[in-house]
Amino acid sequence: MCALLALPMTASAQSGPYNLTMKFKPGEVSKYLTTMQMTITIPMPGQPNPFAQRSDVSLLQQVKVSKKLPNGGGETETVVLKTQGTRDGQPFNPPANAAPIVTVYDARGNVVATRGLPKSAPGMPSLDTLLGPGGLKTAGAYLPPRPVRPGDTWTQKVAIGTLGASGIAKSSFVRLENIGAFKTARIHTVVALPIRIMMDAAQQPTQKANLAAMTVSGTVKITTDSNFAISEGKTVRSASAGGATMIITPRKGTPMPAGPNGAPQTMTMAIKMAVGNNLQP
Repeated sequence: MCALLALPMTASAQSGPYNLTMKFKPGEVSKYLTTMQMTITIPMPGQPNPFAQRSDVSLLQQVKVSKKLPNGGGETETVVLKTQGTRDGQPFNPPANAAPIVTVYDARGNVVATRGLPKSAPGMPSLDTLLGPGGLKTAGAYLPPRPVRPGDTWTQKVAIGTLGASGIAKSSFVRLENIGAFKTARIHTVVALPIRIMMDAAQQPTQKANLAAMTVSGTVKITTDSNFAISEGKTVRSASAGGATMIITPRKGTPMPAGPNGAPQTMTMAIKMAVGNNLQP
């Protein structure tokens, strides 16, 4: 993890306003250490203890700016240089992208398009759904649509189409902080959104009701604190924590345990997650 010390700036230095936008310099290369922890808990019918699984993953990623776009946005190519992980304490090899992940951003750091994301495991929403256009920013900052001063707030819509989810990200400019050589804006964001997913027999999201084997409904809440380098126009570090509580309702004929009335058993799932992203020297 990045050990750069964050120091709040004096009140006299916090006047502003500051235009917090991304800056894309073709050829610029940055390395980030990303750590992820996720715990899934599912109560099992007839069992005294729930099923629980914890995964810990560490990724060293290299991000290269390939293009600067006329609208202030840009295109990056990300490759994973090193991965390691454990699942319930046992080592495993997290999937890595064989080819660069290409991401197109606008000037506020919103994802416009992606390609090359690795496939997710069955039963989990795809990464291009969660991290694609309109999705979550677990490795970046929610930037304001206008110049801001410390204390200012703003909102942004978060819409994840395949999940049937649309919510709001509420952000605030907490203060200025010096992190190493970077003058950064500390941004605090809370994202809350409902989830309603239809899953097919292969446990992948579908928007076709006739292919749905089950529905998943619930809520997601994630809190993110990020430090955005003002002059450099990039995130120095971010930390997200939160989770989701979901109810899984299978359709008749789905091979799941039956409930008291003979219908397929409804199940609940709780997910807790934490993601850290730190710029490396």
